[in-house]
Amino acid sequence: MRGVATIARNGRARFNAQDAEGVGITDRATILIDRDAKRIGIRAPRAGESPRIMKRTARSKSPDVWIGGAMLKIGIRASVNSGLHEVAIENGVLIIDFSGAE
Repeated sequence: MRGVATIARNGRARFNAQDAEGVGITDRATILIDRDAKRIGIRAPRAGESPRIMKRTARSKSPDVWIGGAMLKIGIRASVNSGLHEVAIENGVLIIDFSGAE
């Protein structure tokens, strides 16, 4: 299954509300990093994790999460790779693949 996310130049990622809710993400999410594959995953937190807070604006019901730090850890800069990105939805995780990014 596929969805979309918009990444701002400051590292804020905005996901489709239905995609996020479909994998159980409401107000908190865990960020997963795969350095070798250059992928970032976002999923609902599990017991014992310290999740990130998902923010929803008054105008938009789409959840936002800051992934700029995670992008830097895989060697990707948000300022260079901002824009619309395809999101794979697998096993309860929203996955953004940056393998073709600079």
